[in-house]
Amino acid sequence: MKKKRTQFIALVIFILIFTYVIVSIKNMNIVIPALFNISGLVLIIITVALHHKMILKHKEELKKAKKIVEDTNIAKNNFIANISHELRTPVTVISSANQLLNVLLSKEDITNEQSITNNLNIIAQNSNRLLRLTNNIIDIAKIDSGCVDLKLKTVNIINLIEDTVLSVVPYANSKNLNVVFDTNIEELFMCVDCEKIERLTLNLLSNAIKFSEDNKDVFATILADEDNLNFIVQDNGIGIDDLNLSKIFDKFMQIDKGFTRQNEGSGIGLSVVKYFVKLHDGNITVDSKLGEGTSFIVQLPIKTNLCENNNKDIPSTTRKTNIELSDIFK
Repeated sequence: MKKKRTQFIALVIFILIFTYVIVSIKNMNIVIPALFNISGLVLIIITVALHHKMILKHKEELKKAKKIVEDTNIAKNNFIANISHELRTPVTVISSANQLLNVLLSKEDITNEQSITNNLNIIAQNSNRLLRLTNNIIDIAKIDSGCVDLKLKTVNIINLIEDTVLSVVPYANSKNLNVVFDTNIEELFMCVDCEKIERLTLNLLSNAIKFSEDNKDVFATILADEDNLNFIVQDNGIGIDDLNLSKIFDKFMQIDKGFTRQNEGSGIGLSVVKYFVKLHDGNITVDSKLGEGTSFIVQLPIKTNLCENNNKDIPSTTRKTNIELSDIFK
C-alpha cells in the first residue's frame, strides 16, 4: 500500500514538472532558469526517495537485529536454566546413592551385595552423564573461542565408525533397542581426527537411541562412492516437525524446553556435531517426519593423502565409549 502511494505521488510530481516545462518554453527568456529549477527539483526528489528507502532498509535491519538478539537471549537463558537442571539431577542422584551405599556397607550383610552393585552402577551412570555434559560444554566453549584444531591421522575409517557403533550396542539393548550396522565397503583409509569422528558418531547414535520407542531398530549405515563417504544414522522414533527441523543445528536449540520432558539434554550436541563435520570439509543434513523417525546424513570428502603422523596418540575405540554418549536434544 505504501509503495503504491509513493508511486502515485511521484507520478503527480512528474506531471507538474512536465507541465511547468511546457509553459516555460513559451517564453525563451526563462527556459534556462526553468531547466535549472527542474533539475534541482528532480535531484531533490531523487534524494528524498533514496533517503526514504535507506531509512526503511535501516529500520528493517534494526528489526531483524533486535529479533536475533532477543532470540539469542531467550536461548541462552533457557540454556542456563537447563544446564542448572542437568547438573543438579545427576549430582542429587549420586549423593543419594552414595548415602544409601554407606548405609548398606555399614550393615556388613552379604545379602546386600546386589543393592551395593546397583548403587555403584547408578553412581557410575550419573558420573558419566556429568562427564558427557561437561565435554559438550567444553567443546562449545572451544568452538566459540576458535580454539578447536584437528589432530589428523590416517586410519581405516570403516573400522573406526564400526567400533564406535558396536560400543553402544549394550546401551541400546538396555533401552530395548537394536542397533544395525551396515557398510558397502570394508576398508577405506582417510585422513581424519579420530576423536572427533568418534564423538560425532556417538552423538548421533545417542540422539537416535534417546528418541526411539521400545523394540525399534536404529540403523547406522556407511555408503561410500568415489568422492565421498556417507554415514547415515536412522531411527524410527518420534521425528521432528518442519518448523523445528530448520533449527535443529542451532546452538542451545531444544524442541522441548520444559523440565517435564522425557529425555535429558543441554541443546548443544548437534551444533557440536555440525562443527566437527565442517572441520573435515564435510556436510550434514537431516530428513525427518513427525511420528515416523529421523535420518542424519554425514557426508565427508574422501581424502586419500597421507597425514603427518606427528600428532598425539589417539585413544583406542575399543574402550567403553558408551560413557561418552552425548546429551543431544532435538
